[in-house]
Amino acid sequence: LSILADSELEGAQVYVNNSQRGTLPLAKNIILQSGEHTVRIIKSMYKMMESKVQITDGNISTIKAVLQPNFANVTLISEDNAEIWVDNAKQGVGRWSGRLEIGSHSVECRKQSHKSSVETIAITSSASVERRFKALTPIYGAMNITSSPMGATITIDGQKVGTTPLVKSDVLVGKRTIS
Repeated sequence: LSILADSELEGAQVYVNNSQRGTLPLAKNIILQSGEHTVRIIKSMYKMMESKVQITDGNISTIKAVLQPNFANVTLISEDNAEIWVDNAKQGVGRWSGRLEIGSHSVECRKQSHKSSVETIAITSSASVERRFKALTPIYGAMNITSSPMGATITIDGQKVGTTPLVKSDVLVGKRTIS
């Protein structure tokens, strides 16, 4: 048995009569006894192909592996340059493009000092999808800054914010550099 396939199907698993016989592209033909055999070709993100093949002594039977896509090309965009996590795996920052299998997927946008957002997106066909996510909500804390003597210039993360004494109630939570 010889199996022809496009390069996109590289790595697809080949089964003959429920027994794994290799991955595409095959290094050599599969030797089978004469008779009818069931060939299955399986690859992530594609629908399984199953076909019957008739093998006769002394002949090479050839089939063409054709798998239908089971994914969509997806572009995810975070308006505030947040990390993009898909199904608990970090995919990028601000923007990510890739393939997602048809079905439901969890998308989380994360950014330091901001509330994360989690949404479920449903991929229902192989049509391309572009999805934008709203800016994340910042989480603020407060600081009471004093000095001796009073009247010192205060900078937070390099930005001048006033002089001492100062109660600053709109500081993003997390580590800050105060001078």
